[in-house]
Amino acid sequence: LSNPDVLGQGSLLDLLRHDFWGQEMTLETSHKSWRPAAVFSLRLSHELHGPEACGFHFDNVLLHAVVTYCYSVFCFQLTESYMNEIEKTARHTAILASIIFAVHPIHTEPVASIV
Repeated sequence: LSNPDVLGQGSLLDLLRHDFWGQEMTLETSHKSWRPAAVFSLRLSHELHGPEACGFHFDNVLLHAVVTYCYSVFCFQLTESYMNEIEKTARHTAILASIIFAVHPIHTEPVASIV
């Protein structure tokens, strides 16, 4: 770990001024990849677990579970208007969409990887 924003060496406002790798956005060498929410979650993981990889993985899995739950609530609310007409099919559609979201391979990198 060498990103000063993740290590907590700067202020939280630095997350808004720095790129994903902890460099000033105005620098020519900056990647211009501005992701303050992602860096904040890494910083929080580092504060909670230190540099241990298992802590970062645990937090990633927990975040994915929370987002999956929010997505399933959204799917149920979206299909709620169809519940009276075809209640069982609408409920199954929401469940299927939530399961696909939870296990889809595109989510492998954000959940399993640590940058």
